[in-house]
Amino acid sequence: MGKGMKYEHFKGEWKELYESKKSFSQIAKLYKVDAKTVNRTLAGLVEIRPKSEWTKYADEWYDLHVNKNMTKTEIAKEYKCSIHVVSRALEKKGIKRKRVASKRLYDHLAPEFAEMYKAGSSLAEIGEAHNVHAQTVLEYLNADDVEIRELSEARREYDINEHYFDAIDNEEKAYLLGLLFATGSALELHNAYCFQVTIHTNKKHIILPLILLLRGKDEGGYVDTDSIIRYRFSSRHLYETLRSYGMNIKSRMKLPNLDSNLYRAFYAGYMKDKSYITKPNNQLYITGSKSFLTSTRELFSQVVPENNIKIHTVSENEHHIAISDNECIQRIQEWIQY
Repeated sequence: MGKGMKYEHFKGEWKELYESKKSFSQIAKLYKVDAKTVNRTLAGLVEIRPKSEWTKYADEWYDLHVNKNMTKTEIAKEYKCSIHVVSRALEKKGIKRKRVASKRLYDHLAPEFAEMYKAGSSLAEIGEAHNVHAQTVLEYLNADDVEIRELSEARREYDINEHYFDAIDNEEKAYLLGLLFATGSALELHNAYCFQVTIHTNKKHIILPLILLLRGKDEGGYVDTDSIIRYRFSSRHLYETLRSYGMNIKSRMKLPNLDSNLYRAFYAGYMKDKSYITKPNNQLYITGSKSFLTSTRELFSQVVPENNIKIHTVSENEHHIAISDNECIQRIQEWIQY
């Protein structure tokens, strides 16, 4: 198989993302591949943009930052770009990133500060979880160019329907659990029990019923620089309930143990985001963890011959099922129509 050929099925998605102003690096980060792989796969399909369309603003940004005392965050909001873009441009002009004085003490926690904040935790919650002052957390986030939410947004608190999944006893709950397994992950960061739901903004409509169910309204979503929207839910009860079903971080997800008649609805929800069919070769792909897909193949073998269900490993944390037989694809599609 030639270089890039194993990513042929991503061409349509990557082309759409690139044409919506995502960079090769941003797409690569989303799919956990090298940016060169994205570049090579899209060769001849898209018109390559200059590496940075923001270079022309470097002098303006330098003047605003140095002479008018605007912060990088303020500049990024003014020009509607990522703070990382501003930081890189200013670094090339000789403006180095500020490092906090206490970096020696908490440098090892900086990635968790950023992860928890992006997942929706407040500065106070992060500080309490790590036994540090909220201002220290803020200094680390600023030093690492993490975009800071508006104060009004940061102070919001949301109720959560935390008992909905206590028992999966009907098809609607099974469907929504599948949707949650497709888009969510359980996080335990220094006893901060939460789970988060993430999806690209152009597919937000897929998870909106789930957000409305759990939160009652569409609020609290945080959009990062890669146009990924994140909803974070903090509830130890719901966290432990979902973990009991097999939810974990993406690479460790396991298939939940449900009544056999509910799996059709579960996969209808899961495949809403984690499956796609490539053209013109008409292959059905389902992505997930190795454990989850192994259980899926065993379950699907009750519907189609197991030798038609292939599991491929793309990387250590990236796996997918491939089904290429048209009749088998049709059977699977008919089976999940609950």
